[in-house]
This record gives sequence, C-alpha cells and structure tokens, in this order.
Amino acid sequence: MKSRITSIIGTALAFACATGSGEKPSGDGNALCAKPTFVKPSGHASVLFEIDATAIQGPTTTNARPAFRRYADGDMQWKGSLIYDARTNVATYDSSWAAERGPYPPMYDDGPICEGGHEAPDAVKGDGKFSVEVYVKPGDADQVFEYGAVNEFGNWIWEGANGTFTIRAKSTDAVTASGYKFHVYGQYNLKVTLDTATMHADFKPFDPTTQTVWLKGSMNSWTPVQLRDDGLKGDERAGDGVYTYEHRANLGAHDGMLYDGQHAQFTFVFNSAEGTEYKAAANGLTEGVKAYVDYPTPGTWREVPIALERESRGRAQNTTVVVGNGAGGGGGGGGGIDGGAPGTPEVLLVEPALGATTGGTAVVVTGMRFATGATVTFGGAAATEVVVVSETEIRAKTPSHAAGAVDVVVENPGGQKGTYASGFSFTGSLAVTSLTPDRGSPAGGTTVTIAGAGFEDGVTVKFGDAPAVDVQRRSATEIVCKTPAHALGGVDVVVKNPDNASAQKRFTYAAAVGWATIQHPASLSVTVGAQSDYLYGRVYVDGVTAGAGRGLGVKAQAGFGDVGTTPDATWTWVDAEWNADFGNNDEYRARLAPQNAGAFDVAFRFSADDGATWEVADRDGTTNGWSSAQAIKMTVYGMNAFGITSVTPDFGTVSGTTNVTIRGNAFQQNMSVTFGGTPATNIVVVSATELTATAPKRAAGRVAVEIKDVANNLTATKADGFAYVAKIASAPTIDGALADWPADFLVASQNAACAGSWGASNTLADLYFAYDDTNLYIGIRGKTETATSNHNAIVAYLDTDYASGQGRLLSDLTDNNGLLDSHISGSFAFSDADFRPDYAVATRDMAAVAADACSDSAGLRGFANPADFAWICTGVVVATGVNAVEIKIPRAQVNPTARGALSVLLTNSDGSAYSNELLPARPGATCTSNAPVFAFDLR
Repeated sequence: MKSRITSIIGTALAFACATGSGEKPSGDGNALCAKPTFVKPSGHASVLFEIDATAIQGPTTTNARPAFRRYADGDMQWKGSLIYDARTNVATYDSSWAAERGPYPPMYDDGPICEGGHEAPDAVKGDGKFSVEVYVKPGDADQVFEYGAVNEFGNWIWEGANGTFTIRAKSTDAVTASGYKFHVYGQYNLKVTLDTATMHADFKPFDPTTQTVWLKGSMNSWTPVQLRDDGLKGDERAGDGVYTYEHRANLGAHDGMLYDGQHAQFTFVFNSAEGTEYKAAANGLTEGVKAYVDYPTPGTWREVPIALERESRGRAQNTTVVVGNGAGGGGGGGGGIDGGAPGTPEVLLVEPALGATTGGTAVVVTGMRFATGATVTFGGAAATEVVVVSETEIRAKTPSHAAGAVDVVVENPGGQKGTYASGFSFTGSLAVTSLTPDRGSPAGGTTVTIAGAGFEDGVTVKFGDAPAVDVQRRSATEIVCKTPAHALGGVDVVVKNPDNASAQKRFTYAAAVGWATIQHPASLSVTVGAQSDYLYGRVYVDGVTAGAGRGLGVKAQAGFGDVGTTPDATWTWVDAEWNADFGNNDEYRARLAPQNAGAFDVAFRFSADDGATWEVADRDGTTNGWSSAQAIKMTVYGMNAFGITSVTPDFGTVSGTTNVTIRGNAFQQNMSVTFGGTPATNIVVVSATELTATAPKRAAGRVAVEIKDVANNLTATKADGFAYVAKIASAPTIDGALADWPADFLVASQNAACAGSWGASNTLADLYFAYDDTNLYIGIRGKTETATSNHNAIVAYLDTDYASGQGRLLSDLTDNNGLLDSHISGSFAFSDADFRPDYAVATRDMAAVAADACSDSAGLRGFANPADFAWICTGVVVATGVNAVEIKIPRAQVNPTARGALSVLLTNSDGSAYSNELLPARPGATCTSNAPVFAFDLR
C-alpha cells in the first residue's frame, strides 16, 4: 500500500575499518574498531541499508511542521523478509516477513558500529541519514530478500516497489541495499471524499449508525484516520452521507504538505482501522470517490482524476491521486513521469513490462487523461489493437522491436504526449516477466499464469526442485501451470526451453488455510434491498490466527448463489470483517444485501495468500469439501412477501420463559408460532413487520421457528432459528445423586433396544447437562462394576470447539501410561465427523475425586499431547453414588467456545472394547451405527 518511490539511493556507501581480507571492508567490530557495538560472526555477510531523511530534518518552515515530523533513533525500522536478533545483530531470511510482526532492524543516526553506534564506518552521527548494518549467514543457495521501511507506529513510509538485495550462496561479501530518500515537503493540500450513496453496490446499503469510515494513504504513512460526516475537518455538510479526508486537517507525527508530482495512494476502510477495504478483487474502487487538490493555487480546490496504481508488492492496485503536473514520484518501478499541462496524458504503469521482440504481448497501460483515439508507441513503433478503455486505462499489443528497454508514449488526438521512460523491455531470448498469482498454498494446486517471452514447444517449469503440474504453453509469451506441493517459503520458478536456456521468477508458498467453517446461523431470511443479520465464520491458519487480534494477511468473504451451485466467481461475494478471537481461530462476520427474491445457498471463503487462492467453508468445515446440504440457507422475500427476517434473541432457556421478537413481512392478526413444532404462547402481532411471543419449554438444541398466517394458509420457517441453551439458574449439588437435577436438563436417554450388552452391573441410562457462568455440569445415570477382575470406566468425551476441525479422533490417543489414560485411549469412531474431543472426564470402577485433587482412577484429562495426557485437577469434581456420576468442570480449565459437544461411553481397561450402551444412544433397533453426540450452545 505504498506509492512510487520518490528517490532511490543507488550509490554504494563506502566502508571504513578495513578487515585486511579480500572482502569489502565493513564495520565488523574488528581490532581496528575502538569500541564496537557488535562483532560480525565468522562466515557472515554484512548488509547496509540507509534512509536519507535530511530533507525533512531541517529548520522550521510554515508547511513542514518539522518540530513534529523529525525522526529519532529507533523510530524507523527496516522491514522485510527477515527476522532480526538484536542481541547479535544477525538477520535471518524469512519469506513470511515474520508474519508481518518482526522483529526488524531499527534505523539509527548514531554513528558507526566501530564507535558504539549502529551505522556504517563512514557514517556521521546526527547528519539526518539513518542507517543500519546487519549480518546475514549465507545459505547453500542464493537468498533474495525483499524489504521496505516503517515508522514507529508500524506504518509504511517506504514508497514504490519493494526493494531487494541478494546474498549469494556461501558468499560473505558486503552488500549495500538500495536505500530511500525523503522528498522535501511541498505546499499543496489534498481532499478525498466518499459518497456512501453512490459507492460500489457490494458496500451498500451503508448504515451510519453502525458503520464507520476510515482512510489511510501514502501521504500520511498509511496512518488510519477515522472520518466523520459532521461538517468538521474539511467535511462540507454534516449528515449528507459524504465522508471527507482533508490532508492539512489530519497531519500526523511526520507528515507535511504535498509537492508537485507526488503520488498519493489511498484506500477507504470500513468499520475499523483494520476493517474491510474499499476494494474488489484486491483492487481499489472508484465509485463514489472524488479527489481535489489546491494546485497550482494553494487554497483553491480543483477536482482531479483518480487512477489505479500498483502497490509495493505488485499484487493489487490502489486508488491514486497525482498532485500537479510535474515529474515526481518516479523511480522505484523504473521510468519517471513526464507531466504537462492539464489534458496531457500521464503514464503511470505498463504491465507486463517485458515481452518478445516479435511483438504481440498484450499490455495494460495505466495512467491519467487518456482521450478517445489515443495512440501508443513502444520505442517509436506503433502498438496494435489499441483500445482506450477509460481515461485511466489503455489495452494494446506490442509491435515488433529490437531488444532493449524503450519508452512507452501515449499521444492524445490533440498532440499531447505522456511518456513512461524505459517502461517496456523487448527481449529476443527467454524471459519471465510475471507470475500471476505469485504466491499460493503449500499444498500445491494453485493455477499460475507465467508471462514472458521466448517460450518454446517442450518448455518445462519447476518450482524449486519440484516440476510444475499440467504445464500448458499457450504461446511464446504465456504458460499456464499448477504448482506442486512445497514447504512454506520462497522458491525460484525456473522456466527452461529444450536448448537449456532458462529464466526465473520468485514464487512464495504462503501460509495456507488449515481449516474454516460457517459458525452461525444455519439459515438467513431477508427482504429484498435490506441487509441480512450477521453471519459468522471461523478460520485457522497455522502461525497466523493463534495470536491475539486479527491474523495478518487473512481475507474473508461471505457469498451467495443459486441453491446447488458451486461457490465460484458466479456467486455474489462481500468482504467480511474480523470480529473476535476464539482460541487459535479468528472469527469473521458479514451481512448480505441480496437484490432478488428467491432461495440461495450461502458460504464463507477464506484466503491466507492475499486472495490468490480461496478455501470455501460450509457448516461442517473444510475437511470434506463443499456441500449444498451443509450451506447456510437464505430465503429472500419480496418487498411485501410473507416471511421471517429475524428472531431476537435467537436463544433462550430450556425452561421456556424467553420472550422473543420476530420480524418479517405481511404479518396478520391471529398468527400461530411454533418452536421446533411446539406452540409458543403470548403471541402479539405488533405490526405488519413485527410480533412478540414467549418460547415454549423444550430440550436443549437448535430448532426451527415457524409462523403461520392461518387465514391465508401461508407458512414461513427460519431453520435453526432458535437455540435452547442449558444454562441453569441454580447449580446442582455435586454429590453423586441426581435428584436435584430439573427434568428440563435431561438431554439423552438410553435406547432400550441397545441396552444390556455388558450386563446389569455396567449401564448407561440418562445424560444430564447444564452450565452457568463458572462451570459445566454433567450428570450420568449409570454405573460400572467395581470387581477387581473387570475394570471398566464411564468416559465422557468433551469437544469444546465443536465443528472446528480441531481436537482429536480417538484413534489419535495413544497414552497408556496410567489407569484412566488406558481407558480413555482407544479407536472408537463417532458417526459425527465434526466431533473431535479436546478432553475426557472419567471414572474407573466408580472412583471419585474431590476438587483440586488428582487421581489415577478419576478426573479430567486434556489431549493437547495425545501421547501424554494433561491431568487437569484444579476445581474439577467427580462424585459417584449408588447408580450415578456427577461432574463439575470449571469453564476456565477447558475454555469452551460458543458451540460444544459431548458423548459418553463405557470402556474396558485398555480402551479396546466398548459397551453397546452409549449416551446419546445409538438409534434404531439394530444398534450397529457409531455413537451420535449431544451438541450444545453456550450463550
């Protein structure tokens, strides 16, 4: 999310402190250094990076506000594909960029390493040039590092394409990484507005009472600024739905006014500083967006066009404003900008930037002020098939041309020209210009388009050492293939012709979505033109979602399509916003606004590689593929069609005392309401769109809510529209007797047809379940014999994140180093594939255990390590009676999520045999199916 680099320092800086070796001298802390800060380890290369901040560290001026903008030591960090050890000053290659969290080397203006600083030996302390020299151990193959720079708030200050440097295989040579130079601040102001009434349809309708708008951009180091429609700080009129960013009114710690030729990339963000960006398919949207600058007369606004420009990693386009008409903001990507008078075309980007000398490469020219009838030349030769798509985009095919870099010139019919210097290179040999996408899942299977030149019949492609799959040479300039499986990290994609000529480009195997699911609800109802209730999905990405807050790099979308269709590009997708952490998972939420009545399937999809690949999730997760039967079912009613849109609250007690409000359309008097087929009471039709009722008493679980217009014979149903929860007001006494358990909390009983396989001394009859804010409570009517010749156990398996794809199968459990552990370990297979328990609580021979005590015959075990169960004793109680077991488990010990599940088995001493009696019971008379589970909600 950075605009073009303003200036690149290309001159290698000299080193002092000679080492006496053949390599370039470096500040290694050797004998010639008086008081070295660090000593370069043997066998390491040294790398120098510098930021020239002299232009913004000088005397006070009116516009620059230097008292606020000056940088101090450590304020800036050199961020990149590296992990930094501050103790040793050693940087290690890391393609994930340390998951965007670091640590990264800080930048200093404190003088040379040789004199106790952090800079190169010839650096001058306090000269406004910040630098750092780090050490890197070379590998057996070349390592290509990418980098940029951030400020003390973690926001990007680097502008333009990412910098790169290479540590050659086994080389200890000193390397100078191209640096960055701040441009002197100018005198011009910028205003950007977003009209929420005319923005892209995917982001409408906008609700100002619940949604917020933010903006961040390269002009303010990507600092998020919340915008308010309140008539202040540049906003013209309060409450008109137009949100305004004025640069002068939002200057940050290091910001100044803008200069002639500056490129200001920006993006709007909704609902939070890290919320949903105003983008589609990773590119910025322009609907409803306007921009103004006060160039050439400060204080006098004029509207300017908005263009799209590549962000630093080249995988997406940001909306961009160019201030003024002068050449500025060039560099970085090769080729400057040739400005001119208003109406003069300006070329910002040519993609791809390389093609065959024979011509025919399809290119997209991005810029500003392109007029209908404009022509394009490459090194003076006219392009073919030129189509002016808009004032900011031209599509064309390259002419034939001799090898070499050439200027790309767009000429409007009036003779005005815009030039992109050295914007395209012709090659007569094999070359690779781009990979689309340039990252994908380590599982392989990502479809990659390779653009370049000189591809011949018989060409081969390798990702690292692994051959690509399904390689198709479509032309001399395009190959399509699929990635092989590979470990995380960057690899060279090597394209080789039959004559052994080769070319390569870098590809990154990024963190992949390990698991995802639709969390809630099972169904949606909405009226055409309105927003649906929130729907929630969860995702797990190894090493990304486990930490606090939103996992960086993860994208989430919710979408809908016709029932039975495959979730793909034909569906309607909207970005989801991060909602909360749940264990190692991140939860996202979204609302849909369908425009047509009918029945639809709804899904979530997640990406861990910036949208290059997507993993589609339904209600039973991603482990068994997409199924329409497991989709959220959405009913969209016409404006006045009879139906339910929401049930509030959507949960209540099993005791049947919850008052609910049902909203929808075309309600009449004398309506009937049922919850899971049981009639509700106290029904009051408030209006044509709202009624109230009291939910009846029912067992715990999710049920459908149904309403009927009896007079007109109309019925509407919201599947799984209400969850009965087993929250208990007065906790049972855990004493081995079940008499104080209310009947409402009986959740399962034994199937008489399946009883008695182990005799009357080993039985499971009833299962009770309840919870409060502190504990989970389990009551089991049953027993095992206590004879020493037959040691059996009652085991309750507990899944605290049901349908998350996490937890254990019983076949995973191998810990037999303990009496109870042996009972718990086994190979029983549950019929519910979503049930993967995280814990088991059990009693062997009806043994009991008091709170805060541990026993080898009774208690709670955790499965974090399936070969060595964790004994969890604090607060856990197992009490046994004549024919019953009661259990109390502190919620803090197992951290259940909003959805859990439970199943109870009778096992023998080594977990190799199971009684026919299970809770919940096997269905039917034959009792041959595997065990079902009791799923519960915690609200």
